[in-house]
Amino acid sequence: MRIVSRILVGCVIAGSAVAGWACSAEDVAVPDDPVLASGQQVYQARCASCHGPTGNGGLGPPLAGITTERYPDVADNIAVVANGIPGTSMRAFDTILSPEEITAVVRYTRESL
Repeated sequence: MRIVSRILVGCVIAGSAVAGWACSAEDVAVPDDPVLASGQQVYQARCASCHGPTGNGGLGPPLAGITTERYPDVADNIAVVANGIPGTSMRAFDTILSPEEITAVVRYTRESL
């Protein structure tokens, strides 16, 4: 299901068909967990433009499958999203996102990408 979700999210973002499927907003698989669903929305709105719709990278580094390795302590991961990384293009989101949204997007990147 995770692979299908990634394909569907990617084709909705790109506005195109993938593997012959016509995609629409109704086709995007939303996680059952409301926090992960919120995190998915935040990720698509605030993170996907740099890290890619499926977390495979772009302007920013990939996140899919490696976030927990890079930040084994979830508090460190939250701090990066909240405070950014000086000297890089990773901006601070603490003035843009609520603490709940930051927690949700961190959970989403750790558990769903």
